[in-house]
Amino acid sequence: MCDLAQGQSVCLRDANAGTVPVPAWLRDASLAVIEGDSPDVIAAIYPADRPVLIDLFGRCLAQPGELVTGRVRSAVIGDWHHTEITWLNLLDSDDVGALVVLVREVDGPPIDPPVEQVAGDHDAANWMVLTIDEHAQITAVEGRLQDMLGYRVDEVVGRRPTEFLPLESASDSVDLWVQLRSRPGNVNTSRRPWLRKDGTSIWLEASYLNRTDSGDAPVMAVVWDITVRMAQEQALRQREAEVRALAEDFRLLADEVPSAVFRCSADGTVQFHNARWTELLHGRPGVTRLHDIVATEDRPVLDAMLRDLATATQADRRSVELGGSDGASVWRLSVRSMGGTREGPRSFVGSLSEVSAAVRLRREAREDPLTGLPNRHGLEEHLQAALAEDPAGTLVLFVDLDGFKVVNDTYGHDAGDAVLAEVARRLRLGLRPEDVVARYGGDEFVAVCSRSAQTDEDVIRERLELALGGPIELGGGSWQPRASIGAARPVEGDDHASLVRRADQAMFAVKRTRSSPRGRTGPVA
Repeated sequence: MCDLAQGQSVCLRDANAGTVPVPAWLRDASLAVIEGDSPDVIAAIYPADRPVLIDLFGRCLAQPGELVTGRVRSAVIGDWHHTEITWLNLLDSDDVGALVVLVREVDGPPIDPPVEQVAGDHDAANWMVLTIDEHAQITAVEGRLQDMLGYRVDEVVGRRPTEFLPLESASDSVDLWVQLRSRPGNVNTSRRPWLRKDGTSIWLEASYLNRTDSGDAPVMAVVWDITVRMAQEQALRQREAEVRALAEDFRLLADEVPSAVFRCSADGTVQFHNARWTELLHGRPGVTRLHDIVATEDRPVLDAMLRDLATATQADRRSVELGGSDGASVWRLSVRSMGGTREGPRSFVGSLSEVSAAVRLRREAREDPLTGLPNRHGLEEHLQAALAEDPAGTLVLFVDLDGFKVVNDTYGHDAGDAVLAEVARRLRLGLRPEDVVARYGGDEFVAVCSRSAQTDEDVIRERLELALGGPIELGGGSWQPRASIGAARPVEGDDHASLVRRADQAMFAVKRTRSSPRGRTGPVA
């Protein structure tokens, strides 16, 4: 017994859960002695775990000499802990003659304080203990009977508990009594309203214990007032019902919205979407994350946007256009962060729209269909942005092919188109990735180079001339591309149009210095 008590707190109880003094030898062997009587101990147990304690007590009475162990949550000096309680029935032992209760703290997950009380602050609970004979009549009462039911003890003794229950609870009470008496050591718990003397009702939770060796009172009932708790639970159920109704209203409203709207987590997992989302994705199965509808090469862009929204110091909104995973669609995602909670990081709400047609039209409005290069409109937008960002470092080169007319005259316009497409490809390869070359019209091209120093002008011009490369093979012959290239930098008063015009004039000055076209048609030796 001393070995068992080491490192544990201890107390002793008699067959009626009354307090028994702890002998000195057991006190010395244990960690500490648990002070207080059974009601005090019960008050320190988490409300939902109190039936566990009653069950352990009943099993201990029914199993002399056997260890009966269970776990409950209990408050110690204001903090909630997981506790392992071990009971040992040594009522027949000459050395102890009591029920031994050993308690030790064990590890477990964090414990939220119970709803009806602040952790560690234990108000005196309304409780009573009834002893009941084999005829289901009350033989004794301890506790706050008058506070709970309004009766004196002498008005209750000799009556059955069913007399204080509503008529609709009668059959349940009979079933409980039969089950309780069917096996020694049984514990049954009920929660129901009891009738007070003044006609009002009160919610009580009662744990009934079938004790084996208790003479004329084989049943003990421990009863708590749970009226406040039931009211709180009812209020909680009402709030949950209201939240569910609100969520359903929101879902119905979201389904009426013409846009596809969604809610997602910080990693893009879709937690909610409306009917329009399903329609827009044509009921595509397996879409659980935003990433599932985005092209692989654009997913880093999506990750960066979600990461920026998650780390923003306040709610923010971002929009981005991303290629679709089907290789044909283009999606516009507009996402707004909703702020974090105690339960987790920020979540996001947003809308999804397919902008494939708009992007195609926009691309067509800015792109030359033959070469795939920006057209005049696309050139204008890019040059305006370059002049606004770094006017001193902007260089414009006007490229005009020499002798291109003979290609169309000799081989036809289809061959001429093929030559222009190949020249466009070569010019693009001759520039840095951040530079832009556009088709200005006919056989004229314009290159815009950013962050270009004065000394780079001749280098870039030579690079473009070299990029034109060797002959372009045609049906029955070939043509060697050459070009006149003029360059201009912005001066005070320049806008994008005047800058291109001055580069064009510089190109004509170069062309005039040449006595004859350097383009050539026909087979190349």
